[in-house]
Amino acid sequence: MTLKELDAFANTLAPEVQGPLSSIHGKPHKNISFTGEYRFRHIIPHLIHSKFLDNSSAAALDTSSFLVRQYRQLLDDFKQLPIDEIRGYDAYKNAKDETDFNKRRIRLTSAALLQHGCNVEKLVRWIGGPHLATHRNTKRILAKLKPSVTPSVLAEVKRIFTYGAPKYCNAYN
Repeated sequence: MTLKELDAFANTLAPEVQGPLSSIHGKPHKNISFTGEYRFRHIIPHLIHSKFLDNSSAAALDTSSFLVRQYRQLLDDFKQLPIDEIRGYDAYKNAKDETDFNKRRIRLTSAALLQHGCNVEKLVRWIGGPHLATHRNTKRILAKLKPSVTPSVLAEVKRIFTYGAPKYCNAYN
């Protein structure tokens, strides 16, 4: 199959499936990747949320796997939980003063992860706030730094603010 034929085929799939196909590493920056061996438990969320299975195939999967039934039960338990309060900064404003796990925030984040199809990148972007440094005005910071640092340092700071650190990360599980 040529790349053009593959693209044509991908365009016939549901948008939920097209997204992961078009991103090689699941991240906007190609120098950062994490790989691992797939196990059945890793693909359960993708199978269920991709809309790839018809009703009879989904029922057969439920019958054949305890893990699938357990995942569907978790989806059912958490689907109605309102998760908007963990977005932005408000849920984290007192985090420095916490001396114990914030069980409510953990529960809401777990619900949000399930509601976002166990897609961590999608969840982090949905939460935003401190996780994406949306409070940071990168243009203003770079303008203030420009007179006092070399162009290479300025470029590196811009990269860190845009993509995060480290510059290269290849991990294997």
